[in-house]
Amino acid sequence: MSANLLRYAIAVVDMADPTLPHLKIQPLSDEDGGGYLIEFPDYPGCIADGATPEEAIREGRDALLSYTRTLEDLGRKVPAQGDAFAGQWRQRVPKSLHAALVRRAANEGVSLNMLVTTMLADGVARRAYSAAGTVCSSSQTVPDLQVV
Repeated sequence: MSANLLRYAIAVVDMADPTLPHLKIQPLSDEDGGGYLIEFPDYPGCIADGATPEEAIREGRDALLSYTRTLEDLGRKVPAQGDAFAGQWRQRVPKSLHAALVRRAANEGVSLNMLVTTMLADGVARRAYSAAGTVCSSSQTVPDLQVV
């Protein structure tokens, strides 16, 4: 993405309707159809896209309205702005890594989500130990860490 295009997208976000909650706009690759993706981090899964940043904002406003109305219709709590840590996110990975993780999860008899969650938790614990100057081998049990 060119620097000028990135500055343009950032300027559009800065001029976005101040009544909208925190949002992120990013360009989509040609492989993903081009245009721009808008997402609202405080509202997990609420995304939209458009050919231009302005169109993405218009579509995002509609998606946000549909998102909150659907939650209300289902009797679910509408997240307050700032409740972004809902315990989920999207992560793109290479196809080969995805396939390897799926195979390993199947071999271990667990879901892909459980496998990846366990691997991430293990990595966080090992880095915390490393930062504290403590060696942690693969055979050691890592004590519970307080996650804040």
